Amino acid sequence: MEIYRQGREIMLSCGNLHQWLPGHPSEEMIRSDIGRGESYAILDGDTVVGAFALIFGSDPTYGTIYGGEWLDDKLPYATIHRLASTKDSRGVAQACFDWAWRQTDSLRVDTHEDNVIMRHCIQKAGFSYCGVIHLLNGDPRLAYQKIKTNSKNMIKSVAVYLGSSGASEEYMGFANRFGKELARRGYKAVFGGAAVGTMKSFADGVLEAGGEIVGVFPKGFKGKREVAAKGIRLAMPELTENIEVKDMAERIAVMGSLSDCCVILPGGYGTMEELFFHAVDNEIGLHDKISYVLNINGYYDGLEMQVGRMKQDRFLNPDSNVIVFVHSMDEFFAQIG
Repeated sequence: MEIYRQGREIMLSCGNLHQWLPGHPSEEMIRSDIGRGESYAILDGDTVVGAFALIFGSDPTYGTIYGGEWLDDKLPYATIHRLASTKDSRGVAQACFDWAWRQTDSLRVDTHEDNVIMRHCIQKAGFSYCGVIHLLNGDPRLAYQKIKTNSKNMIKSVAVYLGSSGASEEYMGFANRFGKELARRGYKAVFGGAAVGTMKSFADGVLEAGGEIVGVFPKGFKGKREVAAKGIRLAMPELTENIEVKDMAERIAVMGSLSDCCVILPGGYGTMEELFFHAVDNEIGLHDKISYVLNINGYYDGLEMQVGRMKQDRFLNPDSNVIVFVHSMDEFFAQIG
């Protein structure tokens, strides 16, 4: 209970006089959290520096929200309650949010209007303000939610990165079949907009199956040296929508913004750049969209081994799912839908 005593003192020192009155949270409440397996401690070495409850299931105080709406009111969610830290600790709220975020596709939290520090931490962690809820005693709280756009029932559009160069008929045929299957399952496709290589085969497949496909193409781009020398038309006009951007970096950013996840098919340097651009933005918290690498015919075996080595040697978080390797179309679609 010492952590909660210090938590109350932090609130009072920051002008938050009404959120946790003396005796709240009660020892009975904390014991109840522990008994239900919903209470967690945050450690700095061997020292406990924070505590919180993570509760799965519908919260009775979240049934009605005023002045806004939840980002999603259908996904099962978990709620963070009773988060407190010691006075001299740092990063406790972020550690709580990071861990809780890995446990669920939809996370909610609320706090008092006067709790300026917590409001800052919540917004910094990527939560969206949704409105005002009322506790059982009628007191108002500001409510926030964060949802994973890569949740299975949230994925509507897929960015597809693949080759602009000529490839074997096997890869061309796979790209075409993948495009058809993406369209057949009702996903909107986003790709680089080029009418060459496996990119064209993929786009043809989407269109042949009656699907929706958006091309994102850099203005004036002439492609690789050998393609530019031949004067080959690169941009593919016969798409659902064409978006022109200023350069290659903007192309990747726009494709990411238009999609809920990305999938990497066999390709070259450009495809690798797109994969790592997308993955790094996920790792630093700019989005939470998974990069799926479709490793067919062992094409990405070396990359899969390298990512595994990065995790083994702790250059990457061993639990990271920023990049997920799949080995067939069926496995990919099972992952996203």
